[in-house]
Amino acid sequence: MPFPPIEPAVAALLQQLSAPDALPPTVAGLPPRLLSIHDHRLSEEEAASASISFPTLASLQDYRFYRSEEDKFITLLAALFRTTEVVSYELPPSAPAHPLETWPHLIELTTAGLREQQPFVFYIRRYHLLLASAPALAVAVYFLELRHEAAFRKLARAYGLYLV
Repeated sequence: MPFPPIEPAVAALLQQLSAPDALPPTVAGLPPRLLSIHDHRLSEEEAASASISFPTLASLQDYRFYRSEEDKFITLLAALFRTTEVVSYELPPSAPAHPLETWPHLIELTTAGLREQQPFVFYIRRYHLLLASAPALAVAVYFLELRHEAAFRKLARAYGLYLV
């Protein structure tokens, strides 16, 4: 079965995400939500002391904490992978999109993005949203249809994450 063509709203957002040094794009004038381990957007002061980033881990204890928090994202994405089509896009969008078909590939892309080694962008068809890896163990969430926000927020909370 051939892969369906990219939706215009997704294509436009991918182009915006690909722009070098651009501010995070908006959808319908709204900034992205953030999928986070924190229950609110961190202030600059909080971010300096509470954010966690793989490249800055300083101890085995930090690493263990990081892995436990990273696992929340992987578990959420695995749940989505089991129940809906997850499509992976490259930035800039040079290669064709491809549905994720294997667990190892899902985990490989997710961990590389969360660890700030290689960004990921996933389209989650059921919720009509894009997930884009972000710094400090977070994921930008772009809702293409706001009617899915409450259901996705509830799902995120079930995995110990917050949509802020």
